[in-house]
Amino acid sequence: ALRHCEPIAVLGRSKAVLETEWQQLDFVLRPEKAFDYLILAATSANGEAYNGNMLIDAASPLVPCNCEAGMPSLERFDLPRPGGSNVWGDWIANLNADLEDGVPDQHLFETADGVVHYQNRYLLGLVSLVQQTPGAKLRIVFNPERCPARVEEKLQQEIEKCGLSKKRYVLKAGKMANDKYAMIASIRN
Repeated sequence: ALRHCEPIAVLGRSKAVLETEWQQLDFVLRPEKAFDYLILAATSANGEAYNGNMLIDAASPLVPCNCEAGMPSLERFDLPRPGGSNVWGDWIANLNADLEDGVPDQHLFETADGVVHYQNRYLLGLVSLVQQTPGAKLRIVFNPERCPARVEEKLQQEIEKCGLSKKRYVLKAGKMANDKYAMIASIRN
């Protein structure tokens, strides 16, 4: 019998990493059957496990693809620029629709710089606008009675994943006049 998370198959191995600078490593994983877990481990050059360290930053999501055709085309999503017509309104309306149930919808997309994201594209877009607009602050009011547990902590993680510092956003628990939404996002100057 297999133990929980016991390695079954090696799906990929990087070259020996000897540098101390960050580097990008790309893998195509070709499992021959379905697995419930993916284990990332530091090993010696001959593949034996040891007490090494593995640091991972900005890992992209796993994207299913056809091994012969290669990576699928992902939806390209351009981040907004300040000064466009009704920029705040359109993006806030889209984000509010995604926040209706108290959990930001997640999207798989690629930005113009070629980075693959798995997060809420409208939240990322609003964060981008807030960062580019002096004095602007993202404000999210949430109804704790209609939101899942630990919503404030999860929202904070999502916002900071988008790169917004704590000084540039406010999360506030409260009842909304319109009981339709569990959360409402807005921008303050």
